[in-house]
Amino acid sequence: MSKASAYQLKRGCHASFGHSFAFVGTQIVDLIGNGKFTDAAPYIPALFLIALIQTAEQPANAVVCALGRAASATWARIILAVAGFISLYPAVVLFGIKGVIAICIIEAVVYRLYLRILANRERKIPFQDHVAVFGSSAIFAEIVYVHWAVPPLTLQLALMTAGIVVLFVVGRRSISEMSSAGRQMVLGQPA
Repeated sequence: MSKASAYQLKRGCHASFGHSFAFVGTQIVDLIGNGKFTDAAPYIPALFLIALIQTAEQPANAVVCALGRAASATWARIILAVAGFISLYPAVVLFGIKGVIAICIIEAVVYRLYLRILANRERKIPFQDHVAVFGSSAIFAEIVYVHWAVPPLTLQLALMTAGIVVLFVVGRRSISEMSSAGRQMVLGQPA
């Protein structure tokens, strides 16, 4: 299995868990935490969203490092971190925890876009983050939908199942490579 396939699998897992927690996270947290942490459940999908964004643009990151531009990427990361830290106080005062999450998402997206721009200056990098983009968009849309529409649990379960099926379709190449590699490891047969 290639490193790109491993990243696609990782993105697919982040997207699937974020997707699931967007719809039934409250029930999962209520069951696991015995009602103690239920108020934190709506924020869990956002954490998966941030993790999904941070796994994107690995080819661009590799190109930036290989071409000796890692220092530029590091300085961009430092500047974004300082800007994020400075904006935390007003964000917390105005929006609470939602402001903190928004800052983390904005910082991750801006950094990944910067990596893409920096790498594309040197050479054309193929776009390989379909799962990350679809998963991020789906998680964000689901967070908004569940927050404003508050659908019944049966509809949430149906939408969650449909979304996971779509994620598998989007990431099907990675899944077939994983099953092929697993078959090769377990049975010792070539894929």
